[in-house]
Order: sequence, then structure tokens, then C-alpha cells
Amino acid sequence: MVSQESFDPPTYESEELMFDITFHPYNDVLAASFITGEVKILAANATETKELATLKNHKSSCRTCLFAPNGKSLISASEDCSIALVDERGDLVSRIKNAHEFPIYSLYFINDNLFASGDDEGIVKIWDINTCKPVYDCHEQQGTITDFVATEDKSMLLATSTDGSLGVYNLKKPNTASDKLYALSDSTEEDLLAITLVKGGKKVLCSSQEGSIFIYKWDWFGQNSDKISGHPNSIDAMIKIDENTVITGGEDGFIRGVSVYPNKIQAFLGQHTESEETQPIQRMAFNRNRNIVATCSYDCKIRFHDVSKFVSKRAGEPVDLMEEDDDPVEEEEKDFVDMDDDDDDDDDDDDDDDDSFEEEGAAKKKKFTGKLKDGLDLENLSKAKTTKSRKKLIQNQQRKNFFSDF
Repeated sequence: MVSQESFDPPTYESEELMFDITFHPYNDVLAASFITGEVKILAANATETKELATLKNHKSSCRTCLFAPNGKSLISASEDCSIALVDERGDLVSRIKNAHEFPIYSLYFINDNLFASGDDEGIVKIWDINTCKPVYDCHEQQGTITDFVATEDKSMLLATSTDGSLGVYNLKKPNTASDKLYALSDSTEEDLLAITLVKGGKKVLCSSQEGSIFIYKWDWFGQNSDKISGHPNSIDAMIKIDENTVITGGEDGFIRGVSVYPNKIQAFLGQHTESEETQPIQRMAFNRNRNIVATCSYDCKIRFHDVSKFVSKRAGEPVDLMEEDDDPVEEEEKDFVDMDDDDDDDDDDDDDDDDSFEEEGAAKKKKFTGKLKDGLDLENLSKAKTTKSRKKLIQNQQRKNFFSDF
């Protein structure tokens, strides 16, 4: 049941670009990571959003931060390859100076004691929060690790990458095992940016830079079995509401409610910008009551969106874990599965909506918003046509940041 408690914080504005936001699981507190290397702790209520503390534990851009599920610690990771762990008072517990050889992009708590990190070169590590030592590492994907999700029993960790692949890692295997990689999909030829599990873990959703949500069946990871269309461009953020529904944050600045089987956009839930200028949504986060979604973008603002009515409405939808397409696609048929124009899958696409969204997207200037946004010249970055050229441009644009001890 969604709480009806009034909670509609005002917009938070900063002078610096932020990369990530995360809510505390039990309090109306959130953390935001900044290009300066700082993490700011904010208190949000119906009348104000104010700064409580500033953590200065990184020498350059802090790309991501995340509260532990129990709310007792906060981790952050940086372009300087470090990971910082602070306790609930904001005191630094540990700073892992060279946690990765390459800049870190993503973090994910598997449980209260284990968290995963992923870097720009596709390396995945799992850390023991008590010792701050790695207990697992794997290098099977070749692009930036953009997002993680674990199965409910915590036996498998799934990761998306800018090389277009979905990696599935078996956490039951010891780190020395040669078969700890459970599965690796073929490349979608599109950067994969966000991931979640739905339908009781039977379906894996991966959002892409080109505006698709690829659907994979569990244990059939070679290629996607279906996809959800309708977003005109990049989907950088995606969070799960329930087994039938996700919320997406797009490059066009819109928040959308999307259903899975039928695969369609159900509602527009808000927009990050209040002006005519489009501000792409970089990251989104649910508050503790799951009735407010916070978004951040290039405009250095955190905006709050009330999604309680949509969440409540979707909560009444029955969860059908046995979909019509649950029978595996035969190997010899896989090459002939038509994801875009299948005439026999009317429930999966809303043709009228897709056409209008695609026309809208074609009229907009494409610009990259997916990754590695550390000290950017956004105008030049939008002109880069390939992931490789974007990464090189960003490396050249990295600005010098100044660090002071906290």
C-alpha cells in the first residue's frame, strides 16, 4: 500500500553538476554525488530541501552513491577509481584508494554486507563491507558497466554494459571458478543503460541508448525475446514499481509509466524541466514511501514528482507470471524473430503511440546522455557519433577538481 503522507519537496538547486541521487530507505533524506567529488546529504520535506552535510572523500568526479538497504552506511565511487564508505553519522569508515584500475561508474548493494562495483572497462567486483576487501571479480564485458540487479535469492548478479551486452554472474561459484559467468548475451548494438527484473524474476528488462527496453527470458539470455518501443530516444534511468510496471526517465526529460505485457507506455508522470529547453533525466530514485520520484539532470537541479496515483492504480493490476510467450524460442527460429514489425503480437505494441513518439524523437536533435559526464562541454559531446569518440572527448574534457579533507 502506498503511503498517502503529504510529501512534495521543493526543487533543490546547486551550482555544480550532479551525477546521481539516492534516497535513504527509512528517512526523508537523500544523497547526491557531484562533479566536484563531493556527496551532499539533503533533508527533504513538504516545505524545503536543505543541505545537512557535505562529504569530501574523492579527488575528482563522484559518479555514483548509494545507501545500504539497512540505512546504516553510504557508499560512493569516483572517476579517481576510489570507493568511500561512511557510517550513518557521516563519518568516513574507509576509503579504498585504488578500488579499480579504471574509473568506477556503478554501485549496487546485494545485501547489507556485500556490494558490487563496475568500471569503464567492464570489470565487476564484489566487496565485503566489513573488511572493504574484494571477494569476487570478473571481466567478461568490454564496455562501461552501467547498472546492476540481483535475483531475489541473491544467487545471481546481472549487469548491463555500453558494449550492448547483458552479463549474468553466478554468485554461488567461488571467485576462482572458471564458470562463474553464468551467461553473456549477444550485443544489442546499442548501449544498455539500466536494468531490472519483473514477472517474478522471469523477465529481465534492459533500457538502451536508442530508446528501447529489451526483454530477456530467464535462461534464454543469448538475445532478447521481445522489446518495448515508444520512447523517442535514450532511456538513462529505469526503476521498478511492481512485477508488471516500471518507471523510465528519458533523454527528452519525461517520466513515463510503462507496463510489461501488454508492452506499452501507460502514462506520462512528469517532466524534469519547467522550460521549453529539454533537460535529459540522468538518474531517478524512489523515496521511502514509493510515492515520490526524484530526478536529476544537467541543469544542476533535483526535482520531485508525485507518482502516488499511478503507483496505486498499478498496484491493483493482477500479476500474471505465465505470459503467452513463455515457451522458449527454438534455436533455429531465433534468427527470424522480428522485434519491430511482428503482425502476430498486437498486445506488445501500441502502434499509434509508437508512431507519434518516433516522429517526436526524429524531430529532436540527438545528444548523448548515457555515461561518463565528468566536466563536459555538452554541445561538443552531443556531436560525438560513437561511444568510443564520446569517451575520448570526455577524457579530454575532464576538468581539474580540488580536494580538501573532510
